[in-house]
Amino acid sequence: MTGVDQPAAGAIFSTVVHPSPARVDVTAYHHLGVEFEVAVRLADDLPASGGPWTRASVAGRVAACVPAFELIEDGDADYKTLDAFTLIAQNTWNGGVVLGAAATAWQDVDLETARTRCWINDQPAGEGKTGDAMGHPLEAVAWLANLLNRRGRALERGMIVMTGSSITTKFPAPG
Repeated sequence: MTGVDQPAAGAIFSTVVHPSPARVDVTAYHHLGVEFEVAVRLADDLPASGGPWTRASVAGRVAACVPAFELIEDGDADYKTLDAFTLIAQNTWNGGVVLGAAATAWQDVDLETARTRCWINDQPAGEGKTGDAMGHPLEAVAWLANLLNRRGRALERGMIVMTGSSITTKFPAPG
């Protein structure tokens, strides 16, 4: 959708993390988009000394999986001319997240194939599966942990990782 053929990482700032239910003022954004994701909350740090991280090795360090919306601010970008540099320079457009109820028994869910569905004003508006972004949400966690470790940083206990949208971005209108 964005013309970028690999994962990209941006920061999520605590001031824009909202618990569900949340009311978002669409007019506070230039061009608000909503993505449908699984957020992963970490139970332990993922330091370089434990890596390289894999889906299997991060699994034991996950506190919960959380249904989530990522709020993106794309600035009304021209998706046909978008490049990775622009996307990353704009913090991958992160404008916040809305977190649902945490699932601590996430191991009972097939995070590769679990269905995701979207309704807008009671009308079906898309569906996918939780593994659509990178094959499995924990693949995204491992990728990000390894990226940060190479940069001398680490994912830390209590942090959340948004793992990629399973449904195409929706752009809500006020109301």
